[in-house]
Amino acid sequence: MGGLVGARFMGDGCQSGNPKACLGEAFPGFVWGVGIGTTLGAPLGAHLGNGRRGDLPRAVLVSSAFLAGEVVALRTFIEGDQIRPGRRRAVQAIVILTPIAQIVAAALVERQSAARR
Repeated sequence: MGGLVGARFMGDGCQSGNPKACLGEAFPGFVWGVGIGTTLGAPLGAHLGNGRRGDLPRAVLVSSAFLAGEVVALRTFIEGDQIRPGRRRAVQAIVILTPIAQIVAAALVERQSAARR
């Protein structure tokens, strides 16, 4: 859902009559939307799944730290719109593993903070 919202937001200014021509403009918004959606959705899902007993703001903060780390790492490996030579697998690993880490971290924060209450 976040990806679609981001794509709509970034691709909104596309004036071409050809929808495929607007894909290039919308794609960065899609990527940012997915990142932000996962960053907020993982902690919220863990919080609701835990019966609202944990510390939602703390879980969002931890998830946001993972997104920030992902952005910093990807900026290191990507220059302009090109992946630096020999860094494709690293970029793929970061893009795949960061959302998984966000989900696991959100669940762990929720579990730990609920046990303290």
